[in-house]
Amino acid sequence: MRSCVLLRLAVFGCLVGLCLVIGFSLQPFARAAEEGATDAAAPGAESPRKVLRAGGYGGSEVCGACHTGNYRHEQSILHGKRLLSLEQGKRSWDCEGCHGPAKAHVEDPINGPKMAKLGELSPARFSEVCLQCHQKLLRKHEWVAGEHSGGGVHCYQCHELAKGVGPNHLLQQEPELCLGCHREKAAEFGLNSHHPVLREHRMRCTDCHAVHRQMALPVGDSEEVRRRCTQCHKQQRGPYVFEHAAVSGGLSDGCLDCHRPHSSPNRDLLRLTGRGLCLACHPDQVLHFPGPDCITCHTGFHGSNSDPNLLAP
Repeated sequence: MRSCVLLRLAVFGCLVGLCLVIGFSLQPFARAAEEGATDAAAPGAESPRKVLRAGGYGGSEVCGACHTGNYRHEQSILHGKRLLSLEQGKRSWDCEGCHGPAKAHVEDPINGPKMAKLGELSPARFSEVCLQCHQKLLRKHEWVAGEHSGGGVHCYQCHELAKGVGPNHLLQQEPELCLGCHREKAAEFGLNSHHPVLREHRMRCTDCHAVHRQMALPVGDSEEVRRRCTQCHKQQRGPYVFEHAAVSGGLSDGCLDCHRPHSSPNRDLLRLTGRGLCLACHPDQVLHFPGPDCITCHTGFHGSNSDPNLLAP
């Protein structure tokens, strides 16, 4: 009788042990099933790899899992914070907005295709990446028509997101940034009569030049030239009862008919001195009171409210 009881206890012990072994072995499968049920119940809580397989984009967290240093730095600067807020609002992507979808790279980081490196892109492709977000400030056709784009210049040659200075993240302050390429202008600003740009730092190149759209002043559009010049030279704006045609409009360069835009060896940025300047447009007056400068009598050379010949009142 006693031996039967012992046998039953032994069999019961074996069954309990077997159940424990089976239970522990099935635990990973139960956890995976539980996670799968959670994913099915809450699509927004999908794992990064599941998102990658679905759409090719995984979000900045996927990139930050490996590129921890770059990710932390990116989130510490204003540009990165702005991109992250767009990603969280499901309006754009942070890292992948510039470097492309990470699906193939995450699935095979060693042998798979590499992510786009901005420094290795062509100027045209690089600019397209930036213009994905900056379309409100600059349309693609405006940039393509500009002289900087035509010269093969891309955004990173002037802007640097991590170490840039000022609100526009420039590599250097103006005018030193511009003069790094336009070196001939630095010599011009050394002439006696010049705009206060280089030494005085009272003006910037972008005060006159729309560098993203059209770098040079619009030659041939006298109204636009006058608009830009009179932003500072308000006393020359008018309107006048009797206007000087070179200033008021027509098939001329407006202010640039008489003045050089950066500097001049002559006073007041004039292209020429004496009668030669006026005779360039008025050759029929070459024998008209030869001797004194024209502006001795025609003092209202920008415009007059008293005399159609721009004479002194």
